[in-house]
Amino acid sequence: MKKIRNLSAKTIYGFLSIALGMCFANLAASIGLLIYSLIYKMQLPSITELPVLMRINNHTFLQDINQTAIVSRIQGSLLLVSSSTGIKLFTSIYQIVLIISTGLCLWIMRKIIWTVIQGEPFVPQNGKRIKVLAMIVIFVPLILQVSAYFVTKNVITQLNFIDTTLDAELMGRSTLIVCIFSGLLLFVISEVFRIGTSLKEEQELTV
Repeated sequence: MKKIRNLSAKTIYGFLSIALGMCFANLAASIGLLIYSLIYKMQLPSITELPVLMRINNHTFLQDINQTAIVSRIQGSLLLVSSSTGIKLFTSIYQIVLIISTGLCLWIMRKIIWTVIQGEPFVPQNGKRIKVLAMIVIFVPLILQVSAYFVTKNVITQLNFIDTTLDAELMGRSTLIVCIFSGLLLFVISEVFRIGTSLKEEQELTV
């Protein structure tokens, strides 16, 4: 049983290492692309799509002729091709922050899995690592999505579509809720690790 546990932990550790390497490669590519576009004034498509709600002929809903169905809202994504330095910086920083936070989560999980491989998961550092993981899971998506919402509101004021009005929408609200609950669960798990570590230390003192 112990061999199976160690094999599973080592397999997960290997996959996390590969994923972390891919994050570093994506981060280097994103930073390089941003620097290149700023130096050479190159026009790049927006790295992230901006979520919008569409209102056709200023109606907030559509109804079929027989009045048997209603479309309450139409969602879409706004993909910008802009030479604006502000838009380039936002979309690039959005992507870079996302990659860094993902890489940090992978790095923390590698550290935790390594303690499992060593047979010492209940150490004080793991409780702190899980708390950091919880804060990343809660706050990074929240900050990114709220900032994307306000950028979208600013961008759509400069656009003019025939018979169509665009409204900014907070992207991935259900995803944000999942992230918040996942982060709270991680806080609970970190407390479990803290208690487990204390019990382990007390047991070692009594032996």
